[in-house]
Amino acid sequence: MLTTPVVKDEDTVFPGENWFFYWKTSASLWKSKIEKTSLTDKIIVPINWSFHTDTGDKIDFADQKPETDFKRLYDICRELEKEIIFLLPITPVPYLPNGGIPYLLARTASCDEYGINRASADSEGTIHKFYSFYDPRVYKGFSRFCSQLSEYFEKNEIKAPLWGANCGHYTHGYFRSYLYDRSVAFNSGFSKFIEMKKAELKLDKITADQEQDFIIEYNDTISSIYEDISKNSLKENWQGVKNFSFLEGEMNSIEARMLDQISDTKIIDDALKSLDNGIMPSSILLPNRNKVGIYSDLKKQVINSSRLDEFFNEKTIIADNDFIFKASSAVNIFHNVKDQRSKDQIATSGFLDFCKKHFSWDYRFSNIENFDWEDYVESSFQFFYFNGSEISTERLGKVLKLFMSGGKVIIDIAKLDVALKRRLESFYLENELSVEKIRYLTEINTITMGEGRLLIFNSDDFSESSDDELDNFWKKVTTSIGHSSCQISHSGEIRYKWQERGVASSDLKYDKVKRVSFFNPSSYKQKLSLKYPSEYVFQKMIDQNHVEITNTPHEIELSFMPKGTISLDFGIISE
Repeated sequence: MLTTPVVKDEDTVFPGENWFFYWKTSASLWKSKIEKTSLTDKIIVPINWSFHTDTGDKIDFADQKPETDFKRLYDICRELEKEIIFLLPITPVPYLPNGGIPYLLARTASCDEYGINRASADSEGTIHKFYSFYDPRVYKGFSRFCSQLSEYFEKNEIKAPLWGANCGHYTHGYFRSYLYDRSVAFNSGFSKFIEMKKAELKLDKITADQEQDFIIEYNDTISSIYEDISKNSLKENWQGVKNFSFLEGEMNSIEARMLDQISDTKIIDDALKSLDNGIMPSSILLPNRNKVGIYSDLKKQVINSSRLDEFFNEKTIIADNDFIFKASSAVNIFHNVKDQRSKDQIATSGFLDFCKKHFSWDYRFSNIENFDWEDYVESSFQFFYFNGSEISTERLGKVLKLFMSGGKVIIDIAKLDVALKRRLESFYLENELSVEKIRYLTEINTITMGEGRLLIFNSDDFSESSDDELDNFWKKVTTSIGHSSCQISHSGEIRYKWQERGVASSDLKYDKVKRVSFFNPSSYKQKLSLKYPSEYVFQKMIDQNHVEITNTPHEIELSFMPKGTISLDFGIISE
């Protein structure tokens, strides 16, 4: 008896954020599924290493299974005028058995510092155990796979961009890559690494801080091995590495899911925090019931096609996209993303608490290692924050160039190298810049050059300052630097995100247009008050869903029902 093939649920094949799971459906259905999808013109294809080989030795690219034929998929996307982007995971992935490692290579279980085996639950609740990427057998097999993948791409003239995918989850203020573990494979390699460092630095023993530094360096070394393997093998297609945060991807989410206690508030928080750290959130692990409703509204308004374009083309200026809303943040905080102590050090200045209180969901963290002043000359950021301990000679030069190009820069010199402090002072003298000195909790030096502002302070002087004093300090600093924004007051349950775009012919009287999207992920009614300055002109509201609005001159009050959302547009007139 003949039966009609069952077409799998679209969410199984397109699980979120334009990702296409080619191994989840018949190759004969690829074209119809991609053609019918309501997604954008970007099709993101994560490569499933384990689907192409069980052993890690014999690798299948269309030899046995038609679903391994990337050439066919590439041609289909070109025919349908879809841009295909390949993702090559360089870490374990949470949506595949064994974390995506071929069956016979999954030997050493990945575990945390307490010895608990690490795992995740996919959208259907299936638990996938992780296996360690520190096992030499894994990166030898990975190297073999990359080599053959490169040969296949070259032979079939597949010219699509390929990115390395660093997969992890965002929790407790930090992005945690699935690569890092404390397995026996890690311990074995790290012990050898420690002995090598002790010999190199002529140390008899190491302190706790030194050990933490060595852990960061060792993790970075292993991560670089996988990145270098990918880059050197696939250099014709290679674009770099992107970070992806899987919502509900941490271990404790497994228990929450079993108890049916997944929180929409936590999902929204983790998604927004990921975006604020330049990380693309992924909803692949979320149960289907959590992908609809308020998270669907967040995707529509914030994690949309323009955000994907911006994410994958972050250094590309496309004139046609000038009128598309893009991410906007008031503050950009640069720090060492590989060291969890980095944010803690910035927090001693009181600046992080100030941002959470006054710039909630309107500030961003960026990797200091990737800082290049030219990337931020034409940016939406109103000012930039740098921690002195992470400024090298080269970086100081770039920071000063950003200032001279019109940027508003804040530098904490508490941990700045003494030689760099002298160089900073020489910079004022050589350029004949006047320094305005003000004493408030610490000495604040302010330098002006054209539109640029450079503000220097020393957080070591804050050791006896109260939280209120630090809050007032930063209010004065941001006001003096020329920050202007809306004052948003609410009960604490509302979440929001700012975006901005250039002006179209219909609104040439403005310099730009800003949009703020509000979300109430809670199960309770909420109220919010927004006071906007004179340079903000309220234009319109869109995507109103279970929200009532009251508008008076320079103030808007919003009343949210549970799961209510709304977006407001403002025209901005620069003084």
